[in-house]
Amino acid sequence: MKLIFGFLVLILAKSYGRTLPSLSKSLSAEPPCSSNASAAWVDVVLLIDNSINMGASNLNKAKTVINSVFSKFPLGNNDNIKQGVHNTRVGIVTYNYEASIVAQFTDINNKNDLSRVLDDDCPNGFRPVAFVIFAASSYPSINNEIPALVSQSELFDFDVLTLITVNLNNADHTLTSILNKITYNSIIQTSMYNFSIDSNTISDDLEWALLQANCFCMYNTGITSILYDPSKNRYARYGECATFVSYQGFAYDNIIDMCKYVPGSRVSFESPGYILSKEKEFLVKNLALTDPSILPFYIGYHKNSSSNWVWYDVDLSESAGSGYSNWAPGYPQNNNMMNCTVINSSDSVTFNWKNVPCDPQYSKVSNILCQNYVCDAEHTECIKYYMGLT
Repeated sequence: MKLIFGFLVLILAKSYGRTLPSLSKSLSAEPPCSSNASAAWVDVVLLIDNSINMGASNLNKAKTVINSVFSKFPLGNNDNIKQGVHNTRVGIVTYNYEASIVAQFTDINNKNDLSRVLDDDCPNGFRPVAFVIFAASSYPSINNEIPALVSQSELFDFDVLTLITVNLNNADHTLTSILNKITYNSIIQTSMYNFSIDSNTISDDLEWALLQANCFCMYNTGITSILYDPSKNRYARYGECATFVSYQGFAYDNIIDMCKYVPGSRVSFESPGYILSKEKEFLVKNLALTDPSILPFYIGYHKNSSSNWVWYDVDLSESAGSGYSNWAPGYPQNNNMMNCTVINSSDSVTFNWKNVPCDPQYSKVSNILCQNYVCDAEHTECIKYYMGLT
């Protein structure tokens, strides 16, 4: 709630001036996020432009889409996901020269409440949060202010915040540019979750985007993978959380313990990370380049007791994976003492894999890519792995 009201205050201010692994399941691709809207637990703030450019026709389009989408979500105001309560809380703000809080999270408990608020008012904890902006005009200054507002880290935790926009005036190129900027993702260097009200898939798109918002990593447990989905011609989050963990002076003798026991941290990671595609490696590479001291780092590719190269999944089961690898020339070397894999680069451009000892005391590699459970509509395992919240 603090996050939401921090945002609303700014709007108004602007308006007014160890388990042994088994080789069993297939791990051939990154797991998708849940697509079950009926199990969603996400806080949604609808920001609806009510300027003259919106007009009755566009407003009715927006209301129709909103009612259609949220008929699939479990509306309510109980936010206790730790007790297994799956509720989607909705708040509504209208904006023009001024912004008005039309409905707070406690006001909308079912679809009828949502419809009532839309009909009556719009014309005039670690839960994920989605801001859905229905915009018709670039003129209201608040559109220009949103990118600056969300960049203020003291108000927003980007682990749980998703920005979604719906353009109701595609002819306004300034508005289109603003919405592209609002939804721009610096990791993939393109806009995400930016839709047009006139699309014949707008309801499905918005439902998907809200479920993407419900697919996130708990605080300090990494980021979700964002990969291109050629079947939908768009980028999407996937159901995995990955980050780098660094060690200096700690005596672990295997890569599993390097992830499971992080000194001085409340976070427990479940397994070394996997890389199943060139695109996933590109994402990991970009993350590594943000801190050159991360190189080299372990990944979860290892030679098992049957002398097969396999990956650890998050539950520590083993899988041959997708078949993707990126060995350096001459690797993997045939050495039974070098059964784990590191990624390294000598020029920060070409990255490749080498096999090394699994004991970091011998390999002298102190960094590792670790992985954890994701939170999404159907999965809350991530909560118990964030120590102190269970």
